[in-house]
Amino acid sequence: KETSKTSSFPFTKNKSKRTSKLRIVEEMLVSSSLVAEQDEVQQHFSSSPSSAFYTSLPGLIVVTTTACLSALCSGVIIIVILRSRSGRLASIYNRIMFFMSI
Repeated sequence: KETSKTSSFPFTKNKSKRTSKLRIVEEMLVSSSLVAEQDEVQQHFSSSPSSAFYTSLPGLIVVTTTACLSALCSGVIIIVILRSRSGRLASIYNRIMFFMSI
């Protein structure tokens, strides 16, 4: 009776070794498939830069508009600081804002 109990028990030493080996193999397969998927994504984006957003017409419009707006606002900040009556770069706040705008 004892031998039949041990043989019917699902987790014997041999089976636990098999399941641990299967788990290791499954983990290796999953990790290799993830690496393969990441490589495919990188190849897709690196091989076709012409399809990237920043090279399309809407992308160029967005980039140009934001760059011009940034330069204009930085210039306004510099003018406001240099025209201030309290001393041009007297306060630390004005110094920080001035040098961030350059």
